[in-house]
Amino acid sequence: MKVSTANLEAASEQAAASRRRAARVIAFYLPQFHPIPENDAWWGRGFTEWTNVARAVPSFPGHQQPRRPADLGYYDLRVPEVREEQALLARRYGIHGFCFHYYWFNGRRLLERPLDEIFATGRPAFPFCICWANENWTRRWDGQESEVLLHQEHTADSDARFIEDVIPLFEDPRYIRYEGKPVLLVYRANILPEPRRTAEIWRERCLRHGLGDVHLVAAQTFGLGDPRPLGFDAAVEFPPHGIDARGVGHLEAATPGFAGKVFDYRTGVDYALERPQEPYRLHRTVMTAWDNTPRRRLHAHVWHHASPDQYERWLRGAIEVSQQDPRDREPLVFVNAWNEWAEGAYLEPDESNGHAYLQATRRAILLATPGPIGAAESSGLASVDDAEALRGALARAEVELDAQRRANEWLRAELEAQEARTRGRVTYFTPDPPPWLPADEVPLLGTLQIERIAPLAEDGSLDGSRGRSLHVAGFALVEGVDPCAKDAAAFLVLRAPERGLHYFAPLTERTPRADVAEAIAGRPSSVTVASGFAVDVWYDGVEPGLYELAIVQRSDMRVVATFSGLRVRIPD
Repeated sequence: MKVSTANLEAASEQAAASRRRAARVIAFYLPQFHPIPENDAWWGRGFTEWTNVARAVPSFPGHQQPRRPADLGYYDLRVPEVREEQALLARRYGIHGFCFHYYWFNGRRLLERPLDEIFATGRPAFPFCICWANENWTRRWDGQESEVLLHQEHTADSDARFIEDVIPLFEDPRYIRYEGKPVLLVYRANILPEPRRTAEIWRERCLRHGLGDVHLVAAQTFGLGDPRPLGFDAAVEFPPHGIDARGVGHLEAATPGFAGKVFDYRTGVDYALERPQEPYRLHRTVMTAWDNTPRRRLHAHVWHHASPDQYERWLRGAIEVSQQDPRDREPLVFVNAWNEWAEGAYLEPDESNGHAYLQATRRAILLATPGPIGAAESSGLASVDDAEALRGALARAEVELDAQRRANEWLRAELEAQEARTRGRVTYFTPDPPPWLPADEVPLLGTLQIERIAPLAEDGSLDGSRGRSLHVAGFALVEGVDPCAKDAAAFLVLRAPERGLHYFAPLTERTPRADVAEAIAGRPSSVTVASGFAVDVWYDGVEPGLYELAIVQRSDMRVVATFSGLRVRIPD
């Protein structure tokens, strides 16, 4: 059977297209978690979303309230380290970037500080875009929606001023683009008086600034459907808007006076996954959960039975539908949300679920079918000859197997990390030295032998595809330094003095090494009995580059350093 060169090229191009179509997952981000003068005046001094979150109470049996943050605590977004930790956490679990809700009222902005500082400092180095919250600011958080606190006016002049204000963000190299165009979401595009005219103004201003075109996305809120009559390029789902679900029914022992609505999250997932392809460009969105009890109390809307497993099913389905759309070369999938704590929609760890939602996100991304199902048929390959159809199927199978391999590596790394936590020997690198380490020179003494370091890539650097943890095992001994002494302490060190960089991780457990004792018979037993160590260390936050491994130890008021001579490369 003869196979044409043209058909081989078509099959190869199809396989390459499958690889290019990996979806980028973007989480909506609320910049509300810091005091502002307006909130002080409207709701009381020091008000933030945490005020509502902390005072929520359950309204029926099984109702998870209040929801309490875990790793990041009740944070303040004015603190740069908090924003860095958020980005590190999101990146670790596969989130591509954040979409900041942007509050702009005819030139007056609210909750602007986090994004302004991110823009000004270049930190964190994490992709972002914005969603213009272009409706009136009302007292909806306490149920009085008719009371407008800040009006939103839409005119041709204000629309032009808005785009001029955000164009500097578009020029930031971190800003998220779609087909080369900066992505701009609008929460309520259908309340723009002349949306087509507004879209024309925005495109003209972007062209004038040398940005080319802009990718305009209308959120599907309050009944909005096809975005094209508005002059927009695409729509984005915004659940729970547009999601139909069955009510849970009568609630036994509900709080007296409860007048809210309770929906079944599971049927909402079913409804969302059954939505057919639209004739217009649609960016899918998944919500982690929904429960606005902190804001609406007895009038809340609650999506009950939300769970990491159900969320993962929804996200994986949304990713697969997006990646299988042959018209969409750069799929974007959104998550509602990263930190909408007062609406019960957040990926950040909490006391009940820990990292379960983040882990579900990573699994959904890695396990989603990467290429378009039926690509051979849609491209006409199957009609050419059987060999070409098989070649296309093989290419797609290889892509899927590669995704499964990466998923297994991530899951294995996660399991190893969990086991290490259980054993109590997981730790973290930090630039802060131990308090007992003197600022002047430390004597260099003893022997440090690194026997195992993993996971390593083929080039000898740490393999970042298997998580951001480093396993190190070996022994370290210094004559006269007793690891079992009352004041004994030891830290593993990543050392790059030529760059002025040092990172420290505590060795919380030392183990007996009889083999070492035999090898150095005649030395004091105190240096050999507990000279071994095996530790798992997270290296998120460590600047990429080459580092020497060392250990600093303290015993009986004596501090010494021991170098291994072994170097390890921290990947980007």
